[in-house]
Amino acid sequence: MLWQTIITLAVFAGQVVARGGKPRPFSYFTNNTIYQPVGKESVTYPRYVELEDGTILATTSLTGHTPGYFPVFESKDGGASWKHVSNLTDQVNGWGMSAQPALAELKTRMGPYKAGTILGTGNSWSNNGTKIDLYASTDRARTWKFVSHIAQGGRPNTTNGATPIWEPYLLQYKGTLAAYYSDQRDPKHGQKLAHQESRDLKTWGPVINDVAYDQYIARPGMTVISYIPQSKNGSSSTSSPSAIPPPTASTTPSTTSSPTPRSPSGNPSASPSS
Repeated sequence: MLWQTIITLAVFAGQVVARGGKPRPFSYFTNNTIYQPVGKESVTYPRYVELEDGTILATTSLTGHTPGYFPVFESKDGGASWKHVSNLTDQVNGWGMSAQPALAELKTRMGPYKAGTILGTGNSWSNNGTKIDLYASTDRARTWKFVSHIAQGGRPNTTNGATPIWEPYLLQYKGTLAAYYSDQRDPKHGQKLAHQESRDLKTWGPVINDVAYDQYIARPGMTVISYIPQSKNGSSSTSSPSAIPPPTASTTPSTTSSPTPRSPSGNPSASPSS
């Protein structure tokens, strides 16, 4: 129920009052604003994670501030009410947190980080490049600390032939954290979808191709992926839908063109969709 609820309520720039008045906790409602931009602010890329105890954390790209940051909001009543709990800021690059945030909760310990640790990432960019970094919170998103650099690309530019990286998304699976992102660095592809894996949150393995089309100008978009217990991983991208085979057990960096998004440890996920 919460998954369906958050899809309808996660409106950062919509109407101020929910349809039918103030929403009831753990009920169905629409147009319940989490944050209303003011002045020159604008918001894009809303993201959320539901924690094991039912708490929902939400964030978004917020423009209008220099340096940029990702505000983090919390709901303990199924999205009916929200409060601002922290800002996820750039602590290492001096560029700010520019766009495309993502949140995740560790279900099991990884390295020194216990289950329940909140992970945050996003795109930090300037004219000098694009960087995807990992941050962690051990106090339920009240404070954040830098953990590691995941990947780096060229300056933000969506033109084919430019080399930035975009739109990270995180998934923990069987002791591995995968960081998915859109990648323009491969000279064989104007854009592809790829991921890198870590078992300690500090060090990251090689780039593994997930969606890389034969046609250079094809741009598959971005990856959103979620683990469904006792089933398959559900993945989507902004490319066309296609069927994905059941998970396998191998893990190898892919250098061939393939429309198959892969979950951590090389397991194909359920289906990309627009």
